[in-house]
Amino acid sequence: FSPLAVLLGHKKPVTTIAFSPSRVYRQTTPAHLKHSSGSVVASDRLLLSASNDGMACLWSVADMEKQLAIDVTLPQGAAPEATAAATVQATGSIFCASFDGTGAHFVTGSKNGIVRIWTVEPLSLKVELATHEKAVNCALFSSYTERLLTASHDGSAYIWAQHYSIKLSADTTLTMNGENAAGSDTVSAAGPTVAATTLGSVSTSTTTGRGRPKEKEKQRITMALWSLDDRFIVTAVSDGSIKIWDSTTGRLIHILSLHTDKVFVLDQHPTDPKIVLSAGYDGRTVLWDIVMGKCIICYQRPGSQLLDARFSHDGMYFAVSDHEGYVVLYGSGSNT
Repeated sequence: FSPLAVLLGHKKPVTTIAFSPSRVYRQTTPAHLKHSSGSVVASDRLLLSASNDGMACLWSVADMEKQLAIDVTLPQGAAPEATAAATVQATGSIFCASFDGTGAHFVTGSKNGIVRIWTVEPLSLKVELATHEKAVNCALFSSYTERLLTASHDGSAYIWAQHYSIKLSADTTLTMNGENAAGSDTVSAAGPTVAATTLGSVSTSTTTGRGRPKEKEKQRITMALWSLDDRFIVTAVSDGSIKIWDSTTGRLIHILSLHTDKVFVLDQHPTDPKIVLSAGYDGRTVLWDIVMGKCIICYQRPGSQLLDARFSHDGMYFAVSDHEGYVVLYGSGSNT
């Protein structure tokens, strides 16, 4: 492998990068990337980068390839420098950014709780959402339904649509018969999954040395995800639980309790909408059936903090990386 280009544009650490969809339709392709023939090729793509400097940059992938092709004097291992095709400035560090399914829009989530939706052509701010009280760590468009999911360290998540929004409330709990309830801290439930406050304060039985109950810990969302078919929202909470929500009604459906430490990794299976992967600081990698609310299989690596995991494009494999630099590849079949 060799670098196509060195992208210079940010003054502080880059927090996220994302490519636009591989097929960007002509009417949503920036003018300087359109071919005279009007045809769309795979190089009609943009790279989005966001940073703690509060800037989001759009880079032309086609221009990177062009630069590499014409500069044959570079020494081995070097790469041409490139400048951003366009930049936008947001207030506060940008923690997350992503494109919608067409590449016509992208969204940024900032440390100050502001979510902004941008139009690619012409490059402009379309909507600003100032609802979250703390840093936004997740902002994802749905695949099919033109909705947006945002989640924050304040313990809340929102589903945004054109004419309405749904808040996944911090005081929502599950009762023993599976109904949603509000205003209580814990609810006792039969079976392996214990219902607890969703996205909010979780009651604890521990006490201080003088017998006073500890202050309730404010839980935060560590990761959030759409299911493959947009039917469900999956959220990971800092107590290690995984919450499954109906994306249409905002109703809490399942609380999945298997992880014993924080979960920062969620990924959807690329072909089966009911399967989601989670990985956490407890060394566990879990495949879930989010429709039934059950664990399919759990792999454990004691002592490892799992930092990332992704399915292959066909869903037959997934890779998991940990804090020591190891990458483990799992697959289906008796020989994997």
